[in-house]
Amino acid sequence: MSPKMSPKQLSVVGNELITPNMIRLTLGGEGSHHFSQESAGQYVKFLFTADGSTDISALPEGQRPMMRTFTVSGYQAGTGTITIDIAKHELAELEGAITPDIGGYASRWALNAQAGDTISLVGPRPIQAMPVEAEQFLLVADMTAQTALQGKLALLPETAKGYVVLDVPTAADVQPLVLPEGVELVVNISDESALSECVKALELDSDNLAVWCACEFSEMRAIRSYITSDKEVDRKMCYFSSYWKQGVTEDGHKVLKKQDAETEAQG
Repeated sequence: MSPKMSPKQLSVVGNELITPNMIRLTLGGEGSHHFSQESAGQYVKFLFTADGSTDISALPEGQRPMMRTFTVSGYQAGTGTITIDIAKHELAELEGAITPDIGGYASRWALNAQAGDTISLVGPRPIQAMPVEAEQFLLVADMTAQTALQGKLALLPETAKGYVVLDVPTAADVQPLVLPEGVELVVNISDESALSECVKALELDSDNLAVWCACEFSEMRAIRSYITSDKEVDRKMCYFSSYWKQGVTEDGHKVLKKQDAETEAQG
């Protein structure tokens, strides 16, 4: 196994609620020497046992840990720490035992993590690039993909034009975003309208348009269908990914995501 994919242990240095629905963890310790300034925007996978413990040494031989994927939001060279933002899941505040059928592993742990607590993870690994040579851009994200969105925005040329559509539970959940002058931010409040409907309402010119979309499974599929079928945007210029599915655990979502990818590959 490569060094980046070998489990490494980090310790909680800080834990704060930076918006009403976003938890920011600061992690450091011996395992942090695997990270650098280039790690910001890359992804890691947190490792848990089936009952939600972060002590993966307790796993029986041959049993794989539960994995949850997150984007590194920042690296602090002075302290050798990384920050990771985790959307506050509705299951995070539930009491009682955690199981694969219930889910909410990372969010519940993050909400209750205290300084000195440890977490094992693998990574960091780079995320897929986007065609920055395009003339126009459409970037779509919900709360769970806000950190990944920030990483993508950092890659856009100053001359970029287009839209960023961000879906959040409340306006207070919008974090500061650095946008090229020609890119407009459109905020969609989850309870007021569907993210896909917000995208469809935009005045999009599909000519030389690059699309990056990361959000809930059903919304991603609706947006993908609209962009590739209705707007006829070249699939080579598009990236679509679901980070979760409403009413389904992360492990159930992984199964659906794989099935969806296989169906798409068949054309």
